[in-house]
This record gives sequence, C-alpha cells and structure tokens, in this order.
Amino acid sequence: MIKRISMLLAQKIVLENNEKDNEDIYAYGLEIIINSLISIISVLAIGILQHNFWYTVIYLTTYCSIRLYAGGYHAKNNFYCILIFVLAYMCSPIWNVLYCKFVTAFITLCIINLVVISWTPVDSLQNPILDSERLLLKKKAIGLTVIVSVLILCNVILRFSSHISGASAALTYIGIVVAVGKLKD
Repeated sequence: MIKRISMLLAQKIVLENNEKDNEDIYAYGLEIIINSLISIISVLAIGILQHNFWYTVIYLTTYCSIRLYAGGYHAKNNFYCILIFVLAYMCSPIWNVLYCKFVTAFITLCIINLVVISWTPVDSLQNPILDSERLLLKKKAIGLTVIVSVLILCNVILRFSSHISGASAALTYIGIVVAVGKLKD
C-alpha cells in the first residue's frame, strides 16, 4: 500500500516537473517518508494514550538521531518495519529493567557501545553506504551513543528524570537492530 501510494505521488511529481529520470528516486524517498511518518505517529499516539508523551519524544529523538548514522536491520517490507518499530516501543518498559541498578546499566551500555563501535554503520541492500561516508557515519553514531550513554548513567545515579528511560529503551533497541543487521548481513 505504501509503495503504491509512493509510486502514484512520484508519478504526479514527475508529470508536474517533467523529470521522468528521477521517478524511482522520488518513489523511494516518498516511501521512506510515509513509512517513517506512520511509524512515528503510531508510537506517539501510543505514548499519548499511555500518558507517556515526554518519554516517547525522548525515545523517538534518541532512536531516530542515532539510527540515522548507525543503520541496522531493515525489515523485508513496510508493514513489518512499522510492526517491529511499534512492538519495540511497546517492549521498552521491559528493557528499562536493565537500567534500574548502576551495575546492570553500566554492563548493558558497555555492550551497546561495543556493538555500535564494532559494527556501525550497517547499510542496507536498497541504500548501500559509500566508502567515503562510512567513517563519518561511524563517528557520528559513536559520538551520539556515548553522549546518550553518559546521560543515562547520570540519570541512573542521580535520578533526575524518569523520562530519560525513553533514551535507555531507544539505545537498547539501537543495539539490537545494529547487531541483527550485522549478523544478518
């Protein structure tokens, strides 16, 4: 369905701008945008219904900003992509158990940071990463992961906000999608 809508929109753009050569590029870009919007709006709606708006905003901000550079597993179609994303969010309270104590939080974050340092960026068949971009993406993924990890550890120690657990859950999910993406590769 998303693919079909993307193709129809791309055809309309091509007709209006007389750029037939770029139709596939437009369709792919629109497919990603529509898929992302559905995923984000679905998770935000769940967060609002659960009275976890700020937790959800922090979860999405952390996940989207790091995933952009880290890459990771890609589902075989849009339906599974949205389903996995929403289910991962719904499982986030379970993952946050790992961050209740400093020792388990520290060990979990060390594992996630090792995964990110060792395996990012993980590219996809549809959108391979150019060698010239690989190092920059890796540095950005590692930098963001380390910054978020430090904030999470500070929160575990100081307990300044329960909303930061959204970042913990998102970082855990990043570790999983990077590891699965690399192992599946």
